[in-house]
Amino acid sequence: MNRFAGFAFFVVQQALYNEAVLALARLTDPAAHGPGRENLTLERLADAVEADGPDALAAHLREHLADLDARCAGLRRLRNQRIAHSDLGVARNLAVDNEALPGPSRREIEDALATVRRAMNLVSEHYDRVGIGFEHVMLPPGSDGDAVIEHLEDLAHRLDEEGPRDWRGRPMRPAGE
Repeated sequence: MNRFAGFAFFVVQQALYNEAVLALARLTDPAAHGPGRENLTLERLADAVEADGPDALAAHLREHLADLDARCAGLRRLRNQRIAHSDLGVARNLAVDNEALPGPSRREIEDALATVRRAMNLVSEHYDRVGIGFEHVMLPPGSDGDAVIEHLEDLAHRLDEEGPRDWRGRPMRPAGE
């Protein structure tokens, strides 16, 4: 990927990373930010489960949300200070030291997503009597990231066999021909 469009793939990677951070931060926001400013969050779901009455389910869900809240503290800070807003102190430190506000790793994001899936399945299994495979996404064949990599590898192999080409795609002749 770096051979053909390294910077473009870097931009896509950063956009997907930021979107994952923003989505997890939104899910773990409070149920409301003041009167009339309600949020569609997991805390709101837990409030609805508690109001419905299954105490054991509500307690188990709150345990998952406490775990998720702890897992997401750093990414909420990243959202609030760098992605969604431009905290002046963070921006100044980033200009000097790119590690001023480290973000969560891919593993930390996946662990947080797994916790969200477990919490959602607690509710789904209680009310609908079925779990949901939130991590499974069905895509049309050939439309996922593996297909992109496969096509790029094929292109790289063909280019290596055919030799270098100019900007118009024509084979380049060795010097002196």
